[in-house]
Amino acid sequence: MVAEYDPTLCGIPTPVDITTTVTGEWQGQLIRPVIYLYDSHLRQAITGQLYPGTRVHVELSQANPALNYYFVRTIDLDPPQSGWIPAPFLTLPGKDTLPEKDTLPGNDQG
Repeated sequence: MVAEYDPTLCGIPTPVDITTTVTGEWQGQLIRPVIYLYDSHLRQAITGQLYPGTRVHVELSQANPALNYYFVRTIDLDPPQSGWIPAPFLTLPGKDTLPEKDTLPGNDQG
């Protein structure tokens, strides 16, 4: 039996205060030349789009069963963009790109 994804298991967002760069990479390879920002980890609406190399301020972190997300706000764009981005598309200080989950970004799970 395959376990189904349960959005009620998603974590509560926690505050973060980090400046970093969007990568668009998964396991060291560029797979998203355009990285979408979403309204939530459920990805029901796109709130913006960024390109690799865009600097962002990470404000929130949310751990989820399938894929972790960060709420980011652009630093150098006018007008600024903000939204939730899948964890693997960021490089956090002191860590490599963060593909913490086995699920490839862009799937239908949270």
